[in-house]
Amino acid sequence: LHLYSFDGKVITKVGEIFADAPSIELKDVDNDGKNEIVAINRDYWHNPIKDHFIETYKYDGVKWRLASVYETKTRKFFTLERLEKWQKSIYD
Repeated sequence: LHLYSFDGKVITKVGEIFADAPSIELKDVDNDGKNEIVAINRDYWHNPIKDHFIETYKYDGVKWRLASVYETKTRKFFTLERLEKWQKSIYD
């Protein structure tokens, strides 16, 4: 999914979200009155047919950012802070 913004004069690409299930939805998942983008990706480390990662993206006023990931195999939520900490531990 390619995301664009239009300021009245110029169309600008502002993001890109991938889903291989394929499933991308726009809905208010946290009941805050604002839509989030929900993308489902297969879990190839386990069973790609029944296990998935459900990614939720929120708009921060500038761009769409990953807010959380839910892993259906373990039934665990990973917040952005936890994902950033995990990613930092891998690459540092």
